[in-house]
Order: sequence, then structure tokens, then C-alpha cells
Amino acid sequence: MRAARLAMLLSVSANAGAATICPPQLDSNETLPQAPQAWSVERSTTPRWLKGITVFDGPPGELASLRPEEQAGGRRLLWRFDSPSPRGIWIACQYDGSRLMLTRRLEPAPRLCELITDGRVTVGGQAPPLSFNCR
Repeated sequence: MRAARLAMLLSVSANAGAATICPPQLDSNETLPQAPQAWSVERSTTPRWLKGITVFDGPPGELASLRPEEQAGGRRLLWRFDSPSPRGIWIACQYDGSRLMLTRRLEPAPRLCELITDGRVTVGGQAPPLSFNCR
């Protein structure tokens, strides 16, 4: 039931009519070179749910994350871009229980991005996005 509700809530798109910008879950294949003595490794079938989106000035590997303006008690986050960045505006989709992120450059360069969260549902201690729109 919780998984179905999360999947419904996590429809996150860049623009109206655009493809989903962050997949609601990530199925990753993590590896462990060697299990500790007396332990064995089993694969979990639990999906990694989207827990957050971070906006960057330039590729996320350069660590230039942008701080949003908070509204509605932190449930509405806004990023405003007065002039286009030559490095581009990028996003990173983060997933609970995974160190992997899905990243991409937003094209065309947006002037504004808005993220809305529920605040009542949490994934990995964060309120996951209900919507993320850039224009």
C-alpha cells in the first residue's frame, strides 16, 4: 500500500506534457567485493525510492548545488535563474539506500524551477517530491 501511494506521488516532470524527469524508483545492482568473515551477501528486492532532487550550477560532480528559496513551511522550494549559466542548470535525483544518483542537464535552460513536497510522507528521512517543474 505504501509503495503504491509513493509511486502515485512521485510523478515528477520538467514541464507539462514532458517525460518524467526523475524515475520514482531505481533498481540498482550493488556489489560487495568480499563479505566480512562469517557473513554472506543476499540481494534485497526492495526498490530504491526517490527521496530528493538537488539543483546544480554545472555538472553535479562539481558539487555546486544551489540553495532554494523556501515557501509554505519548506513544502515549496523555488530556484530562480536571472541569467543563463554557461555551465548549465543540472539536477540530480537521489534514491533512498543508494549512493547512485541520476543526473541530467535541463534543456532549454530554465528561468525558474519549483519543487513541491507533501511533508507527511517520508523516504529516507526526507519528504519526497510531489512535483518538480521548470520553465
